[in-house]
Amino acid sequence: MVKRLKNAYSKKPDLFSVSVITGAFLFVVVFNLFILRRGVAWGSDMDWSSQHFMIPEYIRMRFLETGDHHPDFAMQLGGGQNIYNLAYYGMANPLYLPAYFMPCVNMAVYVQGVSMAGVLVSALMSYYFFKRHFRGMMPLLLGLMFLFAGPLIFHSHRHIMFVNYYPFLMALLFAVRGRDSALNCFLTALFSYCIMCTSYFYSVGSFAAVGTYMVFSCIEQDQKIKVRAIAGRIWKKLVFIVIGCVCAAHLWMPAFAAIISGRASTSVEVPLTSLIIPVVNFGVLLYSPYSAGMSCFSPVSIIALLRNGTRSERFLAGVMAGCVLLPLIVYLMNGTMYVDGKAFIPFIPLLLILCGRFFDRLKERKVDLRFTVIVFAITAVLSLTQGSFSKSQLIIVVVDTIFTILTIYICVKKQHLRAVTVMAIVLSFSICMVTNAMDTLVKRDTIKELYSTTQKELVENILDEDTDLYRFAEDASLSMTVNQIYRTDYLTTNIYSSLSNPEFRNFRFYSSGSEIGTRNNAIHKQPKNIVFNTLMGCRYRLVRNDEEMFGEHEVASDGDYRVLKNDYALPLGYACANAMAVEHYKHLQWELQQETLLDNIIIPSDMEGDARFPESTERLDIDFGDLSDTKGIIYSNRTFTINSKKPIHAVLPLDEPISGKVLILTAFADNRIGRLSHQADAILTVNGVKNKLTDPNWKYNNGNYAFSYIISSDEPITELKMDFSAGNYNISGLEAYTMDGSVLSRTMDNKDALIIDKEEHIGDSISGTVNVRKDGWFNFSIPYDKYFEVRVDGEKVDYYRTNLAFIGFPITAGEHRIELEYHAPMRLAGIRVTMCGVFAGAVMLIVAAAFDVKRKKKENLK
Repeated sequence: MVKRLKNAYSKKPDLFSVSVITGAFLFVVVFNLFILRRGVAWGSDMDWSSQHFMIPEYIRMRFLETGDHHPDFAMQLGGGQNIYNLAYYGMANPLYLPAYFMPCVNMAVYVQGVSMAGVLVSALMSYYFFKRHFRGMMPLLLGLMFLFAGPLIFHSHRHIMFVNYYPFLMALLFAVRGRDSALNCFLTALFSYCIMCTSYFYSVGSFAAVGTYMVFSCIEQDQKIKVRAIAGRIWKKLVFIVIGCVCAAHLWMPAFAAIISGRASTSVEVPLTSLIIPVVNFGVLLYSPYSAGMSCFSPVSIIALLRNGTRSERFLAGVMAGCVLLPLIVYLMNGTMYVDGKAFIPFIPLLLILCGRFFDRLKERKVDLRFTVIVFAITAVLSLTQGSFSKSQLIIVVVDTIFTILTIYICVKKQHLRAVTVMAIVLSFSICMVTNAMDTLVKRDTIKELYSTTQKELVENILDEDTDLYRFAEDASLSMTVNQIYRTDYLTTNIYSSLSNPEFRNFRFYSSGSEIGTRNNAIHKQPKNIVFNTLMGCRYRLVRNDEEMFGEHEVASDGDYRVLKNDYALPLGYACANAMAVEHYKHLQWELQQETLLDNIIIPSDMEGDARFPESTERLDIDFGDLSDTKGIIYSNRTFTINSKKPIHAVLPLDEPISGKVLILTAFADNRIGRLSHQADAILTVNGVKNKLTDPNWKYNNGNYAFSYIISSDEPITELKMDFSAGNYNISGLEAYTMDGSVLSRTMDNKDALIIDKEEHIGDSISGTVNVRKDGWFNFSIPYDKYFEVRVDGEKVDYYRTNLAFIGFPITAGEHRIELEYHAPMRLAGIRVTMCGVFAGAVMLIVAAAFDVKRKKKENLK
């Protein structure tokens, strides 16, 4: 069998290698889709299903309906957002552009195909890339190790922007070794595509990897490290790559402006001292798909070549050693957010060059194995003590370290040197299979349901029947449909994006009284809060087997799905004579603020208004101590201490039913007790309303220590059904209040609605007319941003932050036409810079071509 394979390889090595790599990839795909699990799609049920095809689907739909190929605003998501908050998910991705001409193919199918094709193409390109550096079967072996690296296949179905730029990165690595001016122009296009592949985060790592490879290639050709000589050889290529960055400015400049204002901070604090003190951190190289995802052969190769490599190999090994030892490099590569190995995913080809050189040196017996093994063992121990590995990773590191040392020793001792490379493939394949098995893939039936005609027809029928423009509350399948938009006049408050409007984020999570039921505050799910829905103009709520909230009634249904209507929902824009200064509002007790928001417009502190003060919110006496008899719960000093390995369900009957009122509950949660390493999320659900406080060790901790619940029902509330999650945590300070339902029913009594021109395309602007009865203030329930332009009766007016997070301005009595338009910051500047980049690239190409002609003439004369 082995002889036949060798013969097949010797006859047609390229065809054999391409077939093996393709077959290996197909095996992993088939195993994961049809053997390990069945009925699943090539996409994770974590973020892929809610972000990585839903957002491209929305962007394509918006283009097809409005014809706007370079929009500024996403009115449909998150109450209205700068559309460059979504740039990370494929806004200008060249890989997605063909889908714009295939509207009959849903983006879920298209993205799966593009993701799988991207990995396979990248792996095949890696084989030809390694052929430039190695002979024999080594390129095939390294191509397989590339394919099996932790992130490649894993993120083709989890976070696709972590790897979808790889075909362009591999092409860049090919192109930088050429001397032809046409290839230099190719560099510009390739790096521009790397950025536009939604990977501006990874464009930094890609640039660093390409720059490192260029220096490595120069040293390899001359075997000298002379800065001036190297700079003279690579400056032209670097200029073309930088021009590529300039050519993508139409995307990254407005996206950068959005990042400055919209990025949610992490809970990770990185002290300066921890960044400048060297630490052995194998975590940026090993196992995890959120690192380079290699086996222990990668640090072994770095150590061996630092000792016995050529100048070029020592340089490359030194760069990778710096990444392992210096946290500051990792921190800078991650955009100064945290120390995480995922920024080094673009370095996988360079690590494999080191692995290939190590294998060659091992065969040639030019490796100081004693030195290599000793240093590797010491650094592995240091990494285990200094790194932040999970328990499972610790076990894998220990086993792999011992196994790698024994393999090298035995293979060298027994002179079975090929067994080392075979073992490297086996380890890589094992890492690939284990990491991919860890991801839970979404069911194909779930995707079919997302594109279900049942939901779509229900929503579209309502949109066609209602002549006004209101928002929908999507409450049918929140985790999957948080970014789902059915058409451009379907507006929602939901959004799940790394970037979002900070004003709206603060209002949604901290000011509106809404629950926080997610681990990550980047996820804005529709809350079960009738006050929030009323304030945000959510007239309709799409539910699945859910009960009506106060003031809701069913207007349509089909199977399990129903559309409920809230008659109290405020319009998207309205005028009101009652206004309260924000300074006075903030001095009110929290439970009174909900009623105040419904009755007034909250205006800046230096403004004056005729305020209506709350009068129907009252304290409700509930004896929560009755829950103390529940197993797993200790109640003392108004504090519940939960210490249970299983979830706890408890029912607290109310002395009197709550009817025609809204129930408001507040509490404080704390899971920073006991052994923090054993902590988990703390969750308390009351009558279906869930609050969650995330694990204190998690870097995206939601900080939800103050639990709030606004509970309402069309039926009398007779009991509190309370579900406590398993774990060890405290729930303290439980307070209960009621707000009379008449507050909701009178919301429009002192307000004048904006009649919006629904027939116009809902893109970057919105307009309508309002008949104002009394002088007062106008409020748009669109999140505040500095880059709007507001016109009243054709005249531009100043606007302010109203209702804590939205857009408002003073208005006089009478009929007015109001227009609101958004201009994304740095968008026009980015377009101009892109045009300059294209012009500069053309000039540089002409100049470079002229130099090429001169160089060839000189070479011919010689």
